[in-house]
Amino acid sequence: MIAAAIEQAIATFSGELYRLFFGDILIAANRLSHEGSGAYVVVDQQCTALALVATVWAGIFSLPHAWKKKIMMAFIAMVIIQLENAFRIMHLYYEIGKMVNRFEFYHLYFWQLINFLTAISVFFFLDKVFQKKEL
Repeated sequence: MIAAAIEQAIATFSGELYRLFFGDILIAANRLSHEGSGAYVVVDQQCTALALVATVWAGIFSLPHAWKKKIMMAFIAMVIIQLENAFRIMHLYYEIGKMVNRFEFYHLYFWQLINFLTAISVFFFLDKVFQKKEL
């Protein structure tokens, strides 16, 4: 029940963001569909980026910062990772709508690398920024 609500919220956010910048999209629960081709992307548990957020949070909460700063860092990390995730979903939606597409490559390889690099970058960037504030 909670997982379905999270999946739907992420799909709706990504779909509305796509609609804002690029145009037509059909949003039905956690499914984003192309009107003409019928191709679609389903936002399921693997698309929520919650495991990635939890991993970054584990790193953040192991740092020697004050609890208030750790909570601020965790919130900022979650927002950045979810924005990147929305962009990822929009790109995969765009890609699946093309007649000849490289959806599998982008989904399985490219975006996994981007997710990893984003998580590491966010972790080290926030640690550095919040260390400076402690001086």
